[in-house]
Amino acid sequence: MESRTFLILTGQLMIALAIIGSTFIATQAFKQIKMGNGTIYVKGTAEQEIQSDIVKWQGTISATSDALVQAYEKLDMDYHILNQYFQNQNIQLEDVLFSPISTTTIYERTKEGHQTNKVESYLLSLDFTITSHNISQIAHLAQQITHLLKEGLTIHSYQPQYFYSKIDALKITVLGSAAKDARQRAEELVVKSGSKVGTLRSAHQGVFQITPAFSTTVSDYGEFDTSSIAKKIKAIVTMEYAID
Repeated sequence: MESRTFLILTGQLMIALAIIGSTFIATQAFKQIKMGNGTIYVKGTAEQEIQSDIVKWQGTISATSDALVQAYEKLDMDYHILNQYFQNQNIQLEDVLFSPISTTTIYERTKEGHQTNKVESYLLSLDFTITSHNISQIAHLAQQITHLLKEGLTIHSYQPQYFYSKIDALKITVLGSAAKDARQRAEELVVKSGSKVGTLRSAHQGVFQITPAFSTTVSDYGEFDTSSIAKKIKAIVTMEYAID
């Protein structure tokens, strides 16, 4: 009986010592954080809406003929029609860039689809690019350009691309706001423990993306939207702070 009582008392003592020991360890860990041996990692975000101030629009006119000279003459005539159309639409000449003519030789094929050495026709193409700050004018022109099909032009138009010229300066501002947000988050998390946020130990830029204004898209690699005039930029940073 005495032996059994001894074992019970011994077990209770060990449990008590274990509780005391775990409490001591937890207390020491908390003290380490308060003494500045701890760190906290937080993410900060910032967003800002912007309006594009540059538009870039590209297209191609082309001409095909079984004779190279005739293909060139047709393309040259179409070039003058297109250039006159731009002038009639009050497009500044310095905003328009024409590339050198590209020539593609098209060879006849057999019934089996194999290419022969016999020339079937020549395809000549001319690319043009308009870069302007007049967003509405170029957007409207891109929508109406297919009217030139009635003039006999073979024309292909791409979707206009919209950019913001001061993105580099704005990027610095938004990243600064994201860093400020990270600091604020860190302070909110730490204040309840009776500690305070110390010095910054490291900072890493995360996703920086430009999306349409009302988009909720998030990509690990970032987004760079050029399809919309109204945009939203978002920056994410990860900050490591000491805990004092």
